[in-house]
Amino acid sequence: MKVNNHLIIFSKIPRYAIVKKRLAKEIGNIEALRFYDSLLKKNIRNLGGDTRWNCWLALSDMRAKFRRDKSWRCKFFFQGHGSLGSKMEKCFKTVPDGNTILVGGDIPNLAKVNISNAFNKLRFYDLVLGPSFDGGFWLIGIRGNMILRRKNITNLFESVRWSSEHALSDTIKNITNRKLCLLNYKNDIDTYADLKMSKYLT
Repeated sequence: MKVNNHLIIFSKIPRYAIVKKRLAKEIGNIEALRFYDSLLKKNIRNLGGDTRWNCWLALSDMRAKFRRDKSWRCKFFFQGHGSLGSKMEKCFKTVPDGNTILVGGDIPNLAKVNISNAFNKLRFYDLVLGPSFDGGFWLIGIRGNMILRRKNITNLFESVRWSSEHALSDTIKNITNRKLCLLNYKNDIDTYADLKMSKYLT
């Protein structure tokens, strides 16, 4: 049976002093890398084997060494260059026809029900966004085949102030003549305080 839903897990390659820089200032680069690597692989294992969607892993560097588990059942591709918005736009233009969702690989407490709920919403809405408490978003989904998806993504990330409390609101301002659904809020983990509030503190 052909599956027309696509889930993209968007991730940096786990590297020392590259990932989770804000968190690393408080807990050190080694612990920040360990946390990021563990959470990314947990999300890949959890989400990659579901038959309701095709799983794709969009990586920041395809040349870097990254231990891949054969059980993940994900296809890999390169995010591309440029701003965060440019990279996400490339991801949505890379996968085949079908409703498509993109999530960060380091989102905590990410469950299959979150993904299936977002795909269900895309039956009735052009776009879905999962807002974060810090003003960003943990999920973005776009409806339709390649032609419709390209239409829905037009100017979507224009002038968005990434890595700020304005990222979500800027993105929403760019959505005109398209039906948007907002999902439940989730926390990202960028600081030690965020980490203490999560179950990932060891």
